[in-house]
Amino acid sequence: MVSIIFLIVLFGLLFLMAFATRRRFGLLGLALCAGYLLSEIYTNTLTPFIEQQGVSISYPPLEIVVQTVLILLPAAILLFSGASYQVMWQRVFGAVAFAAMAMAFLMEPLTSTLQFDTSGMAFVTAFGGSKDIIIGIGVVLAVADALLTGYFKPKKHSH
Repeated sequence: MVSIIFLIVLFGLLFLMAFATRRRFGLLGLALCAGYLLSEIYTNTLTPFIEQQGVSISYPPLEIVVQTVLILLPAAILLFSGASYQVMWQRVFGAVAFAAMAMAFLMEPLTSTLQFDTSGMAFVTAFGGSKDIIIGIGVVLAVADALLTGYFKPKKHSH
């Protein structure tokens, strides 16, 4: 039960970050993709480097922390600038899409770190089975949203 509550709180925090800043999902979704790629490429290089600097933590393992930070960092940086939504339903949709896509990318580090009870494991198994679909749909929606950014603004007429 505690693990499900943790996952719900994490989803809620990710949702609130995107919702409160009004940022468009397109750029944030693509930033999550970039963060995941950076994580795949640099986690094994950065973790020993950070350990050599004297940083050590036992739980969660430093490698999981580095992986999580690398996944979220590009999107977190972009939360402070860029195009934003003005309509409430778009803000809600963008925030839900961002939180779902971020959770899908974070499933690997979360499942390797957290201890899940029976109900938590059932949720993770169901969500984990849909991870690729969520990421695939998220990438398509992010590209579409990025393409539509600024498309419907009224054009300025010069006389």
